[in-house]
Amino acid sequence: MASSTLREELNCSICQEIYTEPVTLTCGHSFCLICITKTWDSQGDREGEYSCPECRDTYRRRPGIKRNLRLCNIVKCFHPNQSGEQDTGIFCTYCVHSPVPASKSCHLCETHLQVLSKSEEQVLTEPSASFGNRKCNVHKKFLEYYCCEDGACICVSCCLAEEHSGHQVKSVNEAFGEKMEKLSDFLQKLTLKRENTEKVLEDLQQQREEHKKATSVVDQITILFGDLKEQLAALESRVLSEIPKYEEQISNVFLDVTQQLGIEKDELSDKIHHTEELCKVTDPLTFLQAQKSSTYKCWEDEEAKMDTTMDDIDQILKSETLLTVFIDIVSMRSVNMETSSISKAQFVAGGEMEPQTPIDQTLVEDIKEMVELGLKYCNNPSDTSFPEPHLHKAPSLCLDECTAATNVNISYDRKLVTWSEVDLRNSHIERFQSGQVLSTNSFSSGHLYWDVETSNSGYWRIGVAYPGIQRRGKGYCIGDNKVSWCLYMLCGNYTVLHDGKEEDTCVMYTGNKTKRFRLFLDYEDGRLSFYQVMEQIKHVHTFYAAFKEPLHAAFWVSSGAW
Repeated sequence: MASSTLREELNCSICQEIYTEPVTLTCGHSFCLICITKTWDSQGDREGEYSCPECRDTYRRRPGIKRNLRLCNIVKCFHPNQSGEQDTGIFCTYCVHSPVPASKSCHLCETHLQVLSKSEEQVLTEPSASFGNRKCNVHKKFLEYYCCEDGACICVSCCLAEEHSGHQVKSVNEAFGEKMEKLSDFLQKLTLKRENTEKVLEDLQQQREEHKKATSVVDQITILFGDLKEQLAALESRVLSEIPKYEEQISNVFLDVTQQLGIEKDELSDKIHHTEELCKVTDPLTFLQAQKSSTYKCWEDEEAKMDTTMDDIDQILKSETLLTVFIDIVSMRSVNMETSSISKAQFVAGGEMEPQTPIDQTLVEDIKEMVELGLKYCNNPSDTSFPEPHLHKAPSLCLDECTAATNVNISYDRKLVTWSEVDLRNSHIERFQSGQVLSTNSFSSGHLYWDVETSNSGYWRIGVAYPGIQRRGKGYCIGDNKVSWCLYMLCGNYTVLHDGKEEDTCVMYTGNKTKRFRLFLDYEDGRLSFYQVMEQIKHVHTFYAAFKEPLHAAFWVSSGAW
């Protein structure tokens, strides 16, 4: 301990190191020659501005500096060989009688390492030539505390000083532990964020690879659609070439019917003449006896026969039209297309998937369906069980996520909406309050239809609405206001709704649970119809309104519904 005290006395109060060329001022304090020179150089050349850095005694003029020879000799005992120090490094301050290189440095005291290593209170670091950065510049005491407000390490005297009075102060070890704990938590967050970033990068890379695979089939799709165009062109050419032949056949049918009707006309003229003569008879007995003659026999039955004959002729004329001819041609063409279309399905799928219904065959079936629909409409135009032939299928509907409520889930292809127990997106002014979404498509003209597939459970609504439908508050659901019309299902019961009022004319066929509905819109005539799509299309209800704004398809779902 004496060696430690002596070493502290040999430290310059300016640089906190052992004196180098020590000099002593008239006040008795000693400093390194270089340290005091730099200090006075910074004070200036005016009188009364030079002072002792330790006792603050002032001098009118810059005093002369003399070396303290005795102090120099004492210092040399601690630096017997400067070159050797440079070679051996830092010496042990406890072994003062011989220059032994230091093994460790103690932050609290300078007792021997062998003794200190047994104490848990001592903190050892790598050898250091100076402890100046671990002592307070003001009080020359070790920095043992940490001021939380100022974020600075302080000594025990600083804790009592006015500068840190009332501040939250912790020991250096305690502050170090807390800082390290926070740093560890921060490191964990950074690691987790990096893992998430790596996962996103992997997903992006996977999507990129899938995108490359998708773009690689562009040529195949081009070839497929090119072939479809060729087949359609061939079908068109065949239909146009067959029409004249069938027109001739139809003309012959009309000629035969015309000749038959001419003969019947002459017969009817004769019967009319004889009937008129019969009508002129005023004597009851003569009238009744005249009925037994061959001329007037069963004239009542002849009237019914005439009606039946005219109905048969009308049916023949309707069936012998270009519509039926077109169906025959398309049917023959579809047989020829079947084999080639299956091979194309395998080509698009790369031969890995089972052949599905060919695109060209589906197209043929759609054409046949439209033609057959036209025939049905011609035969019974008042039948509301079937859609009108001039209606066109609406473009593929997509759900608008900007209008989707926070508690609904929209599928990746934006074709399916389901209820969610948790909020999936942030709320904003365009979103509905709950459970509802509009389509991106809007309709402001024409005659068109679209199909909606629904769940058999839960509570849902389907219909149309103006884009300005309110998003929140009472009456925001479709059907509960004047700007929307809907069909809704609750616990297996179906009802149509507009402006919050239920319609009593809703007709549902409940023999089978319906999962698909068809909506027909005639914008100009102001008509919106709902149909059940089963084995046959059944009419449910029709709204009539004067539409004034574009209409969007609208959907509302609750828990357990889609």
